[in-house]
Amino acid sequence: MDHKVKASNLLFSTYSENRASRRKPLKRPSPLSLSLVADLQCKTVWPTFCYTELMDQWAHQLDQWVHQLEPWMHQVKQWIHQLDQQIRQQPAEQLYVALAVLFLTSLFLLFRVFKRTKSNTIVLAGLSGSGKTILFYQLRDGTTHQGTVTSMEPNEGSFVLHSESEKPGKIKPVHIMDVPGHSRLRPKLDEFLPQACGIIFVVDALDFLPNCRAAAEYLYDILTKATVVKRKIPVLIVCNKTDKVSAHSKDFIRKQLEKEVDKLRATRTGASAADIADEFTLGVSGEAFVFSQCHNKVTIAEASGLTGETSQVEQFIREHVVCGFRVFLNEHLVVYASSKAETWLVESGSLNVVF
Repeated sequence: MDHKVKASNLLFSTYSENRASRRKPLKRPSPLSLSLVADLQCKTVWPTFCYTELMDQWAHQLDQWVHQLEPWMHQVKQWIHQLDQQIRQQPAEQLYVALAVLFLTSLFLLFRVFKRTKSNTIVLAGLSGSGKTILFYQLRDGTTHQGTVTSMEPNEGSFVLHSESEKPGKIKPVHIMDVPGHSRLRPKLDEFLPQACGIIFVVDALDFLPNCRAAAEYLYDILTKATVVKRKIPVLIVCNKTDKVSAHSKDFIRKQLEKEVDKLRATRTGASAADIADEFTLGVSGEAFVFSQCHNKVTIAEASGLTGETSQVEQFIREHVVCGFRVFLNEHLVVYASSKAETWLVESGSLNVVF
């Protein structure tokens, strides 16, 4: 209550001075009025006083912390000064080499940490009789497996490509799934697509025109699947049996497939939303369809399962199973690097490892 009495006396003295300056009779305010005014003044002045006192305590505590950190700051400054002197004593060439090694090592570690583990699964798809199974055996052991075989069950295997089996160094094996082309067995394709890093769609270049529509429908279904679009799985269209004289060229097959897919776009657009719930649209509205408009990369190549000409197929596999960067250290040793950064490090001699 002392602070209230002091506030009341201060208020009355101020009030008295104001009244005296006006030369009018002074009448002391009632005790009730002084009490109310004192309460009001305490409620406004006293919290401000408490806040100021609290801020002073915090400032004092902060000063103590700064004082405690001064020895550490002094020690850090000494270390920096010593390091600066040591760096200045080193030759400039050594400094540049050390910085380059530090930068390359950091870059390599970042790529290793953030690089997503890639799948090694390649899916072989296409109509029945297109030659998928022969390609499978050519890639695995370099044989035709006693000619054409119509598969009713998927062929599966993890192996090093036959053309690379005798090469020195560590080579990553490939997991290849050969999906039967019969219409009733095609749903099995959906089981393998989530793990696929690439799709090889095989087309019979010798007997292409009678099967053009059916091949385009199957290819359209693959290109519009949500898994293929979202994961941007690359697709290689392989024109098989091109060793035959009457086989169609890959450019002709590409143009015909693009025309048929363009027709399918118009018919599939009229389908109900329930029918295309798991599909994405292809191409650009108002323009003729071409494969370059696809969400994922679509390329076309030639091959012959009977003669063993599968170089373009193998190139596609290595591009997407091991990212496609072949590093030739010398004429005897070939390294497959898993990124452009690793390729550069190996070729420059900064990284002496085999991936």
